[in-house]
Amino acid sequence: MRRERRRPQRGADGQAGRSRRLGAPLRWLATAALTTGLVLAPEMAAEGLTGSITAGYVWRSDSGSLGSFKTQHYLGEGVSLEDLSLKLAAKDGSELLSAEAWGFGGSEPYQKAHLRFLPAPCWRIDLGYDRRDSAFEIQESDLSARTDTWSISRWKAGAVYEGLEKLRLSLRARYLERTGNAIQPFLGLNQIYPLAVAFDRNQLEGAVRLETKGLGSFHGSIEQALAWASRKDRWSPGGPGSLVNPLTGATSTREDKQVIPTTRAMASYTSTRFEVTGSLLFSRPDLDTTGDGSKVFDLSGGQIGRIENLDQTAGSATMDTWAANLRMGFAITQNLKLRLFGNLNDSRTDSTLLGQRLLRLTSPTGHVNDIVLPIDEAGMFDTKDQGGRIEIAWEARTFAIWAGGFAAQRDVSWKTTQAEPAHDAERDTRGTVAGASLNLPSGFRLSAEYEHGAFDGFVFRTEPETVDRLTGRLQLTLSGGFSASVHGRWEEGSNPPAEAALDRQSKSGGLTAGWEHPSALHGISAGVNISNFHSETGILLPAPSGGIPGTSIYDLSAVTFTAAGHVTLGLVRIAADGSRVEDDGDTWPLTSWTVNGRVSVRASAKTELSAFVQHYSYDESRADRDDYEVSRYGLLVRWDF
Repeated sequence: MRRERRRPQRGADGQAGRSRRLGAPLRWLATAALTTGLVLAPEMAAEGLTGSITAGYVWRSDSGSLGSFKTQHYLGEGVSLEDLSLKLAAKDGSELLSAEAWGFGGSEPYQKAHLRFLPAPCWRIDLGYDRRDSAFEIQESDLSARTDTWSISRWKAGAVYEGLEKLRLSLRARYLERTGNAIQPFLGLNQIYPLAVAFDRNQLEGAVRLETKGLGSFHGSIEQALAWASRKDRWSPGGPGSLVNPLTGATSTREDKQVIPTTRAMASYTSTRFEVTGSLLFSRPDLDTTGDGSKVFDLSGGQIGRIENLDQTAGSATMDTWAANLRMGFAITQNLKLRLFGNLNDSRTDSTLLGQRLLRLTSPTGHVNDIVLPIDEAGMFDTKDQGGRIEIAWEARTFAIWAGGFAAQRDVSWKTTQAEPAHDAERDTRGTVAGASLNLPSGFRLSAEYEHGAFDGFVFRTEPETVDRLTGRLQLTLSGGFSASVHGRWEEGSNPPAEAALDRQSKSGGLTAGWEHPSALHGISAGVNISNFHSETGILLPAPSGGIPGTSIYDLSAVTFTAAGHVTLGLVRIAADGSRVEDDGDTWPLTSWTVNGRVSVRASAKTELSAFVQHYSYDESRADRDDYEVSRYGLLVRWDF
């Protein structure tokens, strides 16, 4: 179905601006409430304050690529708050307030705090904050060195009211903010140039939810949510990128504003022989983009002039999404069960792009010549997925067997310009599944399942035509605290040479075993996991000088060993764990180690002293630039009160 409607553009005072204005009070309210609760809690000790705090200091020594280590772990040094827990009880013993926090101090990439109030028997109020720091500084890149350092912070607030007889009312709000900087490569004048991007992204969302309670076998809920999102990333030159035609300017006034209303509903009913669960979602995101983007190059260092790529366009898009899910189960007899599953997902997207793109040429004397490309386009992308599954199972006390079939259909229609006709594609799926399980009172559990799927048609050329999958698991729980498990998975998919000649195969399996003393004072475990993945796409790669072109192949063959143990000897507890990953695949072989050790000593009834060491190593077989050896050492004190 073709739609060619246009919508007026919003001004700069749209919904995203309101999200920033509303997000700031929510952020400060949550922060103030958390701080107030943590500061005032000791003053209320007469009401029954208990808790614990574990804090200390961490040192780090490193060699090799610190950027590669930060990309994978982002662990630093400095003050470490491992855990803070507070509980305040009323004189009758009921909980009034609880607070938890960890990760603050700068040595960990995660920080989190949570505060809960119970001001009245029918009210519960939750406030929370969390932050994640991350980096991407891999130097071995196909294009150029790329760096990416950013943080995501979230402030949350929620309230639950239980005063209604048959309903529960929930309110929640969340404000998300992403900040940071990146150096990203882009292609200009047939050269790779570095572009500096300063992140400025935020989202405010709120929701109200009603759900039933006390209705026996029936449970239902409905939720209305609304979110406002804004992105205002800013550009600047990250470096010249070329000594001949340097990048001398990069600016952006772009602002993306998005409004996302979402409605969710769910209902379930359970009886002795019948159960049904259904859910429905409707969402209609609305996106507007305004502002200009510009990149300026000096030709031959400015001797023969300047060239500027200027994008002056405004865009908008709307996406209507319906999603429904239904699950039903029937007990035909005491042992014979019938299960039905169905799902529908219908998404319709319209987009428009208006404005112009300019190639601005400036001579050394200042003469300006603009080459203008007008833009007036409309596109659309519609998808509809629908499918169903039926299973019949025989379930006894120790044995179960099941079999079934499934079918699905995907319809896709798209166009990228206003003038071109819509492109339509359809993809049908059908398949079978069968499995069995055995659970013995002795602690022996075995399960296995095989699934085969076949597809007609291709929406994307890399989609498989057939997929076969086999999974299995064996678990043993033995006397004396011993346990073991074995798991395996095999999957194979392919499509014909007329599409992409895609053949892929993956195999994984593992074995774990452990022993735990009944007192939980001593224990040990070990395991090994093997993963193999091989994919051939048939895509030709450029040939080296005088060589033969190759084909795109991704090959992974990884073995992971893990071990852990702990022992308690009087007032001393010793714990250690480690893992080793070795990938011998042809794509990018590597070896990685992680080892942790910790000794804790109970100094008094309320105090514990701990020391730990962590060691990380990473070695790539084909390059040394991103290899590293990093050790972290820490001293911690735990105080219970």
